Amino acid sequence: MSNNRPYLLLTRPQPQAGEDAAFFSAHDIACALAPCLIYRDMPFALPPSGAIDGLVLTSARSVHQSAVLADLLEKPVYCVGTATAAAARQAGFLHVHDANGDAGDLLALLEKDVRAGARLLYLRGHDVSVDVAAALTAAGYVCESRIVYAADKVDTFLPEVVDFIRRGQIGAVAFYSTRTARNFCALVKAYGLESCFSDTKALCISAVVVECVRVLAWAEITMAARPTGADMRCLVLDAMV
Repeated sequence: MSNNRPYLLLTRPQPQAGEDAAFFSAHDIACALAPCLIYRDMPFALPPSGAIDGLVLTSARSVHQSAVLADLLEKPVYCVGTATAAAARQAGFLHVHDANGDAGDLLALLEKDVRAGARLLYLRGHDVSVDVAAALTAAGYVCESRIVYAADKVDTFLPEVVDFIRRGQIGAVAFYSTRTARNFCALVKAYGLESCFSDTKALCISAVVVECVRVLAWAEITMAARPTGADMRCLVLDAMV
């Protein structure tokens, strides 16, 4: 890999960062990894299977502890997007519905397909950007939540990442969430690297993420057409190829 070649810096947690790196590397894009969060499974207890009409998922990580969910595999599962739906299928769920968008699209899918008053179980992370449970309750569903994982902030960059940034070798940084964006910017400030991004593009999954990264001076800030992993990949390919 040439030292003059611009890198795409991936800030997602593992394993998503590695999966994206494999995809982009296959398109001849040099990647460097700087995960700004690290996943941690949380213990949780489920309601009785008979008390659940369906599950709601807003993250692929929500089904990581698939063995715990074995009694629920025949329940319908409503997923925010394609990556989450794929993870649900891989975990063994038989009836998976994909909203292919954001929390608003997920709520619209539920209101179209699920009767009011249905008992829904929302499997979520410790920190969420949208209160899906409150939105479901307001829409007339009976919603219980279980926190099944946490995404903890990392407090360092790898030395090679710091070196790439200081040398101006980062062509673009991809941001998939507000928490990764905020922690990335905080780490940049902690390392004194604020002046290093004038030739770097910020590639953001949503308008909220765009606002998070404006604290740094970028060459350009662009946003995916829709808040999905597939649209982010299109945005990266357009920016880097």
